[in-house]
Amino acid sequence: MKNLFILLFFTAFAVPVSASWQYTISNYSKQEYGAGNQNWQITQHPNGWMYIANRKGLLEFDGVYWNCYSFKYTKMRAVKTGKDNYIYAGGLEQFGYYVSNNKGELIYFSLSDMLPKDIKIGVIWNIDITDDNSVYFTSNNAIFHWKDKKLSTIGTDYRIVSSTTIGNTLYVFTNQGLMELNDDKLTPISGTSHLGDLKIVDILPTRHGLLLISSRNGLYFFNDGQITPYQGTASRFIESNQIFCAAMNNEYLALGSVQNGILLIHLDSDEIEHITIDNGLQNKTALKLYFDKDDNLWAGLDNGIDCIHLNSPILSICKSKMIGSGYSACVKEGNLYLGTNQGLYHAEAERLTKEKELDIRLLPGTEGQVWSVRHIQGDAFCNSDNGLFVLNGGKAEKIKNTLPTWNLLSFNNKEDVLIGGTYSGLYVVRKENGTWRFAHRIAGFSQSCKTMLAEDMGNSIWIANSEYGVCRLHISDDLKNVENIKNYNSEKFPIQGNICISRIDNSIVLTSVNGLYRYNQLTDSLEVYKELEDLLDGKTHYTYIKQDEKRNIWYVANGTLKLVRYNPKEKVYEKNKYESYLSNSLIEDFEDIYFYHEDEILVGTEDGFSLINAEQKDVAHRPVNLQIRKVYNTTYQDSLIYGKSFTTQEEEIVLPYSHNSLRMEYSTSIFDPLQNAIYSWRLLGNEKEEWSEYSKQTMKDFTHLREGQYTFEVRAITNSSLTPAIASFTFRIKAPWYRSIWAYILYGTLFILLIYSIWQRIQENRKLLILQKEQEILQKELEFKQENEIKDKKIDSLQEENLKAELRHKTAELVNSTLNLTRKNEILREIKKEVIHMGNAINDADLPSLRRKNLRLINKIDVNLGHDSDMDSFQTNFDALHHGFISILESQFPGLNKKEKMLCVYIRMNMISKEIAPLLNLSTRGVEITRYRLRKKLNLGEKDNLYEFLQKITAGKE
Repeated sequence: MKNLFILLFFTAFAVPVSASWQYTISNYSKQEYGAGNQNWQITQHPNGWMYIANRKGLLEFDGVYWNCYSFKYTKMRAVKTGKDNYIYAGGLEQFGYYVSNNKGELIYFSLSDMLPKDIKIGVIWNIDITDDNSVYFTSNNAIFHWKDKKLSTIGTDYRIVSSTTIGNTLYVFTNQGLMELNDDKLTPISGTSHLGDLKIVDILPTRHGLLLISSRNGLYFFNDGQITPYQGTASRFIESNQIFCAAMNNEYLALGSVQNGILLIHLDSDEIEHITIDNGLQNKTALKLYFDKDDNLWAGLDNGIDCIHLNSPILSICKSKMIGSGYSACVKEGNLYLGTNQGLYHAEAERLTKEKELDIRLLPGTEGQVWSVRHIQGDAFCNSDNGLFVLNGGKAEKIKNTLPTWNLLSFNNKEDVLIGGTYSGLYVVRKENGTWRFAHRIAGFSQSCKTMLAEDMGNSIWIANSEYGVCRLHISDDLKNVENIKNYNSEKFPIQGNICISRIDNSIVLTSVNGLYRYNQLTDSLEVYKELEDLLDGKTHYTYIKQDEKRNIWYVANGTLKLVRYNPKEKVYEKNKYESYLSNSLIEDFEDIYFYHEDEILVGTEDGFSLINAEQKDVAHRPVNLQIRKVYNTTYQDSLIYGKSFTTQEEEIVLPYSHNSLRMEYSTSIFDPLQNAIYSWRLLGNEKEEWSEYSKQTMKDFTHLREGQYTFEVRAITNSSLTPAIASFTFRIKAPWYRSIWAYILYGTLFILLIYSIWQRIQENRKLLILQKEQEILQKELEFKQENEIKDKKIDSLQEENLKAELRHKTAELVNSTLNLTRKNEILREIKKEVIHMGNAINDADLPSLRRKNLRLINKIDVNLGHDSDMDSFQTNFDALHHGFISILESQFPGLNKKEKMLCVYIRMNMISKEIAPLLNLSTRGVEITRYRLRKKLNLGEKDNLYEFLQKITAGKE
């Protein structure tokens, strides 16, 4: 089912389609100009801008930017530029004029508000202006006259159908025929009343008299009271199509119809051209036609606005929806072949002219993508996704066994051999008995061969594609094998983007995104072709280059087709860098040119095909109307601060520093898309005041400008005017408050105060320094005194340490003596016990004397235990060490006996009862009983600590 659909689809295209080479037409949709669909009248201001009466208001177009101005919330039907440069407008119950404010915006002033309220205006459908600037606003039943700031009303019982002016006279056509206005009264013109029943849609002044255009009844000339019907080819068109509007330019008459577009008539030769949706118009219904000063024909349509470029050197086949995008074309023996993305189309054509209508049909079997069409060695070939086709007599015959083919080239001047480049290698076709046949594939290379070039000598072929890069193949003599492959990509020539290889002045030249390169045979490498770059567009992105038989160089740079001509007399190239064509219309990386006839070339585009007549002509150079259109403050949000229009009052623009980021918008009134305008700018008063490089950019942003006076200058050049036009805009940015004059005065005052403050600070610092020195001296004295005191304290401390050391020594001696005494007493008691035991053991009668001696010995031991001189020495030393402890104790407690005082001494020495018992010659129990009695005599309670009490006795003296 799917295949059947495809078959039916292409079968439908096999039916011939009538087409012809047509003018280039610029289409402006309502989405682009941003207003309503219907456009009723068109006028051009002396500054070149176009003004259109749109149902939503007044449209303004300067060649780049569109603006729409409201018409007091009603529908606009008429617009006209006055001798005073005001824009006069009229519509439903409303008429007036527009002037510009100081920002370039149009402001509407209503004249109809001056009328009495009881006057019915109706619909103002036409505006006529005489040489003395009398402005007539015409409705169906009234004419409103504005002159010298006075408004008058001319009423009539006639139904006014159309109107025009010649000199200072207004002519109107009514239901009673043609009339003229004299002294604010309509006077019938004799001999025209019989035309009253005709619907005369327009009246145009010509050198043959007034031309009356009827809706369906033909054309009539009125001259010297005589009515002469126009007899010509256009009569049939007028009868079969309802005419709605007309326009006149020299001998060309344009008629706009309701059902069938526009008819162009040359009144002298009676030649006609039909322009409709089939060849470029957006809409069949033309509501208004207008010739501008460049002879472009503007059409206000029922839906959209079109500009027909009658003087353009480019003609197009406006059948893009039918034939698709154009890739390649050629002409052979009166047959035109067009290779597209839908297939190969054919038409019989002896010469390609807009007068000749073509019957274009799709050749069966070629449906699908066609990559190139080549005219080689007297034969024509089609290289496509379906393989290789031979073209002959309007037919396409496929060469069997051929693969999908990019390109085809002759090789080594062999007339019977061609090499085809496929998606994966090369193959050979040979001519045998007058028929081209597939021979064989060439082994040894399997890369895509999109771009190919054969060298003149030898068996070498250059191949390029965006994936593998550039390489040079050497093929065997029998054309069956690739014997050698060398790749020429490097850091200087990287693999990047599409590459075109061509022969320019016997040099092999390659295009790239980085500029132009050529093959150097001596070094066998690719090198930058700086001389050619300087001749063309410098180091930029080139995608195509080719040389014609006249040695002119055609090339594509940054999406635009350009031409550099060769002067055979001077033998030099003469560059007109502004001679360019089809900007942004070519199919990128698939550009192809066919040199058709002398200076005519065929070029494939995204919308079909274009025929360019590059014949050098002496064109009258018109001055470029360049204006700095608008200036916006972009610091916070876009706000309009300046605008240029036809009544702008020039005044100094002063901006606060907070508005120091600006966007400049500029434009030229060029409406032909093939007439390129390029711009260069500079900002005087800035650090860099050099002109920028030329580009198509129509705006420039500046951010964070410093304060000062600036002049922004922009210059523009076009194809038809190589002398730059210059426009300028001067503005001043105020200094920020912190860099204003008052700020600098404040800074000076603050600086003086700062210097004075510093001087005061220095004086204070001097005083403070003296005071600090005095304080330092006092501090030194105090420190010296403190050091002396510390030294004295250290001496006292040392003395005290010596005393304490001596005390510790004496205490140690006292303790030692006490321990010795204790040991002595213990030994004596032990001896006493032994002696007693010995005495008890002696019971014999003969030993009385021995007992007596034993008793005497015991007595001596008792005497030594009780009256040891060491005890006295101990007491003396103890009193010395403990600040007269015994003396104080005796004085406070005189009732203590000797044993109790010694018990106090031993407790004071922190000795326990077991240690004290032998010193007092008591048992441990006896010591405890003595302690108890002692506590009674010292008046101590149960909770009082005896040791702490005894410590406190001498606490104040220690």
